[in-house]
Formats: sequence, structure tokens, C-alpha cells
Amino acid sequence: TMRNIEDALDRLKTKSFGICVECDDRIPPVRLEALPFAERCLGCQKHLDEEVRQKAEEFFRPLF
Repeated sequence: TMRNIEDALDRLKTKSFGICVECDDRIPPVRLEALPFAERCLGCQKHLDEEVRQKAEEFFRPLF
């Protein structure tokens, strides 16, 4: 969590706070209120979460 907060502070300094790191769209204020250190918009975060879920399923799938 501290690393996420530090990264958000860095984004504030570089004026990239509130901009999605994936698609460069603005992150809605409601999302930033809920998760002030969010670095992705909800759509990009959902896409990333799905990729991670699929990789985890593949990794933990039984070998036979």
C-alpha cells in the first residue's frame, strides 16, 4: 500500500495523477475517491484483473 501511495504522489508531481497508465483516459473522480492511488481506469483494471485470473487458472490447473 505504501508503494502505491508513493507512486500516486509521484504521479501528482508529474501531473499524470488521474490519468490511466494503460489508455491515457481520465480516471473518474468517483474511482479516485474510492481508491486514491488507482493508476488504471475501471475498464483497464478489469481487463488486467481478468488476465491475471486466467494466468492463475492456467498455473494452478492440474497437470493431468
